[in-house]
Amino acid sequence: MKILIDTNIFLDFTLQRAPYFVEASQILKACSETIHGYLTTCQTKDIYYFTRKLGGLEGNLQYFLLTLFSQVTIVESNQADVLKALASNFSDYEDALLHFSAVRHQLDYILTRNTKDFKHSLLPVISPTQFLEMTR
Repeated sequence: MKILIDTNIFLDFTLQRAPYFVEASQILKACSETIHGYLTTCQTKDIYYFTRKLGGLEGNLQYFLLTLFSQVTIVESNQADVLKALASNFSDYEDALLHFSAVRHQLDYILTRNTKDFKHSLLPVISPTQFLEMTR
């Protein structure tokens, strides 16, 4: 199973946001064991920025993110993804860009807490709870 993991799930983990931290940690643990987790290069920038800005992991940030990002596959977004995202019916550009990158890389699912933001998705969109139920 190949899943694109939304930025918020990574932030739930890095910032230990309650009540989402437990599910996020279970998802990322599955990515190091049996599931193929993906994120885009754009997401790595956002995760780094928000974790640093919001006070996560002061001196250990780079080491922590090196470890975290080594558990998943990082894919790029290209010009076609950008143009499709801009021309799409998605209300959020970042979500559209993630979506079209996931489609182009032939991923199986998009995993997000904000499933309603992906109502125009060509891929199945699942919540963390749904994902954990599927993988038990």
